[in-house]
Amino acid sequence: MRTVITVAFACMMAACTAPVRQTPIAGLDLADGRTLARLQQALPPDDRAALGTYALLHWPKSKFYCGKPIGGKGAVAATVGQAIDQTRSYEASLALADASARTNAALAARSEETSLITRMEQLVLERDMLFARFGARAGDTARAKEIDDELAVLRNQLAQVRG
Repeated sequence: MRTVITVAFACMMAACTAPVRQTPIAGLDLADGRTLARLQQALPPDDRAALGTYALLHWPKSKFYCGKPIGGKGAVAATVGQAIDQTRSYEASLALADASARTNAALAARSEETSLITRMEQLVLERDMLFARFGARAGDTARAKEIDDELAVLRNQLAQVRG
């Protein structure tokens, strides 16, 4: 009976405390490992990393502070939940920007590759026309040498673009 009363009392006390996400950040020392660990322990596993990232990079009192509030319009998180939500939102926007930049870089490289190949095809066609017009003597012409030199440069550029 005593155990039942103790468990019931513990459950009532737990119900009276505010959820960790509603804990105000003001007055917390998120640089203190024990404080941060206590907060993270009370959070669901998927929220723990976001709070850790906030405490390390986005909390204004951190020595690794990124330099500006991530909540938009200079808003600093007031609660642990806001800190987690702001961190997730900010990191999602960073991931989107990174993916967009990689896509743009890939498109630019593909465009440059296509441009180089097109120019090479034009030069090969021009060289073929020289050989059709002059036969074996075409290889001795100044234009044929210019074409060969330009093709060599384009091949090097293409190799660099393809990495």
